[in-house]
Amino acid sequence: MFLAAHDTALFDERAALREALSGYVVFRTIGPLKSRLGAASWNLHVSVLSRFHAWAVEEGHAAAVPFTFRAARFMRDGELVQQRINLARRRQAKRNPTTKYLDDEFATMFLLALEGLSPDGTPDEAFREPRSNSLPGRSPPAAGTASPRWPGAPRSPAPRCTARTAGS
Repeated sequence: MFLAAHDTALFDERAALREALSGYVVFRTIGPLKSRLGAASWNLHVSVLSRFHAWAVEEGHAAAVPFTFRAARFMRDGELVQQRINLARRRQAKRNPTTKYLDDEFATMFLLALEGLSPDGTPDEAFREPRSNSLPGRSPPAAGTASPRWPGAPRSPAPRCTARTAGS
């Protein structure tokens, strides 16, 4: 339907198909909200169109594929593999690691361990140098970097750690 609306045949010349494809990109990325596609859906459309046109070229129905490709080489299972990458594909966002907030009990135990203390607050005999890692004050997050250990450090306090409540 999109090609017909732009007076382009399905197996038209490469230049005409590329021009229509450019209009299709604009329509699917910044067109009306109902017609927009996310990167994953767009990549699926491009993959199907590219394979369809490659088949049409192999069968003699079309003169050329309307996409531009680049060559990529990578290692897979110890072998060098060459592959064509369609430049019409959009980059997809990668999942970012989520920030995990520490439970209060764990945070307290962790701070005690930094000071060379066991979970009950008594000196831990297994610790190499008891209290050698303790920071001035009770809470490292509140201590900041201005301490005798870092004499040339800026005197700005570090941000405070806050406990995350359920549902937030």
